Amino acid sequence: MLPPDWFSAAFKADPTGKLAHGIELIEKYREALYRQHGLIFDAWRAKDFTQALAQLHFFLISLDRMNDGLAMVAEKVGGAVAAFIATRNFEDYTDARNHFEHLDDRLFGTKRNAPEPITENGATRLLHYGLSGNQQFAWGKKRIDISDKFLAEYQRYVAQCLDLTKAAFNL
Repeated sequence: MLPPDWFSAAFKADPTGKLAHGIELIEKYREALYRQHGLIFDAWRAKDFTQALAQLHFFLISLDRMNDGLAMVAEKVGGAVAAFIATRNFEDYTDARNHFEHLDDRLFGTKRNAPEPITENGATRLLHYGLSGNQQFAWGKKRIDISDKFLAEYQRYVAQCLDLTKAAFNL
């Protein structure tokens, strides 16, 4: 739920409610992102890699919903907020989420959205997905950082966006 000053300012700026919804998505999924991140690595340390991957999927959903909220805020507020949001690109994180949700399209020799084979030490293989000890998630030739450092940087980025949005509303 948006604090009353945010709610009022968001609806004054955008009576359709899209701006308020964008801010609410960011706020709603922020805690989930932290929680899921912790659950990924709790499962990893317990060597429950299946559960680590399941928690990673929910982490990526939370991140993607926050990014949806950021896009709505950028669209409706514009200016410095939109310029700031445009400084980062999280398409690979969205692709990672989609990879989990559409495995049937990507596995078992299908052509649609299949991960590209990788060659390591002279051997070519297909890497469907996997977590590494250096806190990266890989599928095909793609990798994303899911480390503590990434989470802290992302949360700072979101906080800066919200500060710029508050400034645009004179809050």
